[in-house]
Amino acid sequence: MHCLLGAPSQWLIYDAPGPAPIQHGGYGLAIDAAGSRYYNSRRQLLVDLLCDAPGGACTAVSAQLSFPIGAVLPGGGGFLSALHPDSASVPVHVGRIDAPGFIFLDPALANGSPVFFLADVGSFGPEIPLASFVLGSVGVFCLKATSVMTLGLDLANNGRASLVIPLTGAARAAISGLPMLQQGIALTLGNVLRGSPCGRQVF
Repeated sequence: MHCLLGAPSQWLIYDAPGPAPIQHGGYGLAIDAAGSRYYNSRRQLLVDLLCDAPGGACTAVSAQLSFPIGAVLPGGGGFLSALHPDSASVPVHVGRIDAPGFIFLDPALANGSPVFFLADVGSFGPEIPLASFVLGSVGVFCLKATSVMTLGLDLANNGRASLVIPLTGAARAAISGLPMLQQGIALTLGNVLRGSPCGRQVF
């Protein structure tokens, strides 16, 4: 387990979020001996879950001197900048104009398999098993069928596919406070679907 801070401290590496408010001030939950829960502000815990299912997360290509991995495509997947990109037309952090995106991870996926990247705004939809559309599929569809849009596709390579969303100046001016939802769904060689979890970014 690794802890990543979201503000300057005695450590030189941290991931500063954009302007969107963060519930509880951070993503590091602790429980003391009395059973009381508390969130240490501006930090998150990084935990890798090992399971036989597709994974995925929101990302942000973010030019932060304090978090250099965030500037490498497809961007960092930390909760702080990835879920709260600094994508406003006038960024909070001087010199940053984050580009939001999504990464799809599935080591069971054959190279060349198409992965479709979907988006929606507002709230998540009901979770519908993908197996109800195509037998043998894995995962759930968690966006709203009436308003979902396809952002693009990428071909899987070594179990990975990703998409970065280029934003125009006009789009950056319009997205302040907007929650955007994303999901990746792969089409396998056997014509079954493999869906990632959904992610939510607030600008």
